[in-house]
Amino acid sequence: MAMTLRLTPEQDATLSRLSRERGISKQQTVVRLIEEAAEKNRPFKFSDIKRIKLDVSVQEMIDDERGRLESHVR
Repeated sequence: MAMTLRLTPEQDATLSRLSRERGISKQQTVVRLIEEAAEKNRPFKFSDIKRIKLDVSVQEMIDDERGRLESHVR
């Protein structure tokens, strides 16, 4: 679907910079930013639980190791 996107000069400069940094077109940058925002704001799903548990386990291991190392420094 085609559409016109009206931007201020500042917004266009920002979009141009983001496009250059990513090495993609302005159009593709806009599409990806929309997809990233949608993913960030999507509702929680039960299928996320495995990933969350893994993140928690990794964080617990990091915390344990940090505590072990700090006890050696004291």
